Amino acid sequence: MKFLIVLLLALIAYVSAEQCSGYTTIAKCVGEGDVCNHDQPCTELLYCNNNGNSVQNGTCVKYAELNQDCSKTTCSPLYSCESNKCVVANNVQNNGTCQSDYQCMGSMTCVSSVCTLGTNKCKVNVECPFGTSCDVSSGNCTTDIAAGQSIPVKADQKCALGSAQNTDGKCVALYSLAANAACNDDSLCDDQLICSAGVCAAIPAATPSTTNCSATACTSYEVCICKGGDTNATSGTCYTKDLTGSAMETRKNSHMDYLNCVNTNKCVLENNLQAPAYSSCADDKCATEWCKFQSDNVFKAVYNPIPESCQRNDPICANNSSNMVSASFSLIVILSIIVASIF
Repeated sequence: MKFLIVLLLALIAYVSAEQCSGYTTIAKCVGEGDVCNHDQPCTELLYCNNNGNSVQNGTCVKYAELNQDCSKTTCSPLYSCESNKCVVANNVQNNGTCQSDYQCMGSMTCVSSVCTLGTNKCKVNVECPFGTSCDVSSGNCTTDIAAGQSIPVKADQKCALGSAQNTDGKCVALYSLAANAACNDDSLCDDQLICSAGVCAAIPAATPSTTNCSATACTSYEVCICKGGDTNATSGTCYTKDLTGSAMETRKNSHMDYLNCVNTNKCVLENNLQAPAYSSCADDKCATEWCKFQSDNVFKAVYNPIPESCQRNDPICANNSSNMVSASFSLIVILSIIVASIF
């Protein structure tokens, strides 16, 4: 009997443990012309050209920019390669003005200078007019379901932007559920709560840093990281895997500001977290809100900090920032000319 009790306790301890996760430390990112690979990536505005083989080494090269040849290189993340030239593509929504098919979102075509599905069936939500989404089963664009309403069982409709489907089939406004309410995703719960075991609940207290998570499991809001990142290590530490406290509220507010801007300007998005396509309605009208959300959504892993040389901005935000700098510089030049003319 005593042996069985010891065996049972050992089994419980084994079940409570979890396999720690490892990581590779990146010392720095390398520049143009340097050798690059998975462990030694390129700095921003460059990519690792390894002929599509992610296993072998490559060389850091510049992206091809707008209207440049892309037959042997990759276009900047803002552009697409069409007929061996980098172009602005997939940025015009239904009934928007266009010159070429590739400008239209999804599989729409440019007919009489307007993006349209014509007689074709829709395949993705962005092919439908604002306020509607694609019912893939029928190929028709159907009206989005408002918060508080249920999605028909046999339909493939989606909830309106700013809401999401909950466990009961109803659309629920993001960040609106209180403690103990049934949920299926963190984004439905109030900003200081998470969805845990199917209900909105407070974030569990942090596991002490002295606890070996290879022997005692972390909470659901933590990740077990191997000591030194070595997967062969016999010990690990629990680390929070997402934002906490006031940072969660800040993220919620900036996310809703972005979605409210998109709704106000009737811009089309595939879902609540989609980035604006370059030069699309959402980019032209709501890039500032999107970039604020991206900034507030950054979670830095303290166990493996990213070197400053490896910091990368969202392509839309990097472009938005450079445009602001250019505008500021132009204003300074204009003011200098005015001042010089006065004196």
